[in-house]
Amino acid sequence: MFLNFDQVFRDTVEAYSIIDHTLRLTTANDAYCALVGRPREALIGQRVFDLFPETLAREALFATAFEKALSGEAAQVDEVYYSIPLGDQSVDRWWTIYCTPLEGVPPCFLFHIKDVTEVIQSRKQRDLYSADLQHRVGNVLNVVQVLARRTGQTAQTHADFLAAFDERIAALGKTFAHLSGDNWNGTGLHDLLAQQLLPEFLNLSKAVVIDGPDWPLSAMHAQTFAMAIHELLTNAIKAGALGDPKGQVAVTWGREDDGSYWFQWFESGLQGLEPPTVSGFGTQTLLIVLPHQLGGSATQEFTPTGMHYRLTIPADVEVPVGQDVGAD
Repeated sequence: MFLNFDQVFRDTVEAYSIIDHTLRLTTANDAYCALVGRPREALIGQRVFDLFPETLAREALFATAFEKALSGEAAQVDEVYYSIPLGDQSVDRWWTIYCTPLEGVPPCFLFHIKDVTEVIQSRKQRDLYSADLQHRVGNVLNVVQVLARRTGQTAQTHADFLAAFDERIAALGKTFAHLSGDNWNGTGLHDLLAQQLLPEFLNLSKAVVIDGPDWPLSAMHAQTFAMAIHELLTNAIKAGALGDPKGQVAVTWGREDDGSYWFQWFESGLQGLEPPTVSGFGTQTLLIVLPHQLGGSATQEFTPTGMHYRLTIPADVEVPVGQDVGAD
């Protein structure tokens, strides 16, 4: 079987050219021309460093590799970055260069460019995810440590501690699992409420009302918001509106005319409700931790007929929302 090596060279899907001892291109295949974005006639006879001006450091790398190839030794330069012109813009590319000596007098070498852009970008993305995951896990462990310490300060017995701590870890776990899926960068407030509020309460349209624009929360703020909602829900079930057949809960949020944000949890329909006598971790989460993280303030008021919690966030604070929701 007869092979036309010139044709094989031209049709090879990898980018190849041949460079002589004066560092001029003597030929180039179609893939090479496409990769560098220039026609073959503009490449042949041109010096490599005239075609592609280099920085001094990068030119020194290539000069060393070329010298090795012309002396009969294979050489390569790994993962070199280029900004390739593409119309009025440019695209980022990373190439690994292989220089293979060819027999002949004067000497020349085969110049092979392998596009490793996808490999580099995948590695960078993986490193970003890895760093972000490490940061998030560290944050979660810190939260767990605080949960354990604060829960232990208010628990009367070992059984009380285990029950309260287990509930809080479960609430935190729900949010973390949600953020580890397709919501890596955050989640919406509607989704967060759906996670924390039990389905049986959401189905009681007369008992629970939820109304507000779907604020996109960052991952960090979603975790703190989830803990606050869990505390409000737990208190409402144990001693508030969700533990009384006549009780109602309204969860609403929005923006004032001055641009500030507000979130409130309003319980009503009760009789003889008394404020708690002990301030525990839940109260600290609602009145200190969450407003401090969002740069705002919070109040919690108890009346015989219900409880009103309100969180206010200044207009110039970028959280909790990741974009302007003023039109919602």
